[in-house]
Amino acid sequence: MFDEKKIREYVKQAHETAVKHGFHQEPRSDMHWLCLIISEVMEAMEADRKSHRAQRKMFEANFNTKQAVGHVIEHRMFVFKQFIKDSVEDEIADAAIRIFDFIGERYGDRITYKGYGVKKSFFRGTFTEIAYNIIYYVLGSGEKRLTDSIDFLYSWADKLDFDLDWHIEQKMKYNRFRPKLHGKQY
Repeated sequence: MFDEKKIREYVKQAHETAVKHGFHQEPRSDMHWLCLIISEVMEAMEADRKSHRAQRKMFEANFNTKQAVGHVIEHRMFVFKQFIKDSVEDEIADAAIRIFDFIGERYGDRITYKGYGVKKSFFRGTFTEIAYNIIYYVLGSGEKRLTDSIDFLYSWADKLDFDLDWHIEQKMKYNRFRPKLHGKQY
């Protein structure tokens, strides 16, 4: 669940990785970063439409196999792509990581994590309706909306019965070895 110390570490790691991978070479507007967050939520919705859920047990069973000897990074990247990448869980973790990076870019460690206000009513309805609620919610202004959005993603992960921290940590490990801008234009 939501742990302020852990979130601060995620903010630091996500932002450092994004900077190393070229995402902050030029100044970008809040709208730019918010749109990238929204795109991750939309990718989660597409994964749900395809019934693409992470296969954590298969990932863990294949992660440290004999094939990894000599090519550890390549093997682990391959296993991640096979069993986790582009799943609902992975995309929700991506949305969280984008929020962490945005917090790191705009607020650094000066953000306050108090006064969470995610309404239980936001979790009624279909996957798409819940996705809409996070999009509507993340578009709000100020740091409180960002921290509430993190709280929202943790609550959504609980509703979907997966460990968001585990998925965030796996995706951050994966992201460290991706190419500049993760092979994209921005």
